[in-house]
Amino acid sequence: MIQDGVTEIYRDALQEEIQQGVVTRIPKDESLFLNRAFVIPKKDGRKRDILDCPQVKKISSRNIIQSR
Repeated sequence: MIQDGVTEIYRDALQEEIQQGVVTRIPKDESLFLNRAFVIPKKDGRKRDILDCPQVKKISSRNIIQSR
């Protein structure tokens, strides 16, 4: 179970990135992948965004191997 404070930190960070134009909403049918995202608070108060992209990694690894 996710703690309410952690959910709030993620929600706030996501909203901030939407406002800055870093993240944009797209229709679900246009999405190629759904990736897990995490926000880790740093000791100095900033936040570190973490994306878990296993499907993208598989494709990019294949493309690197094929291009050599």
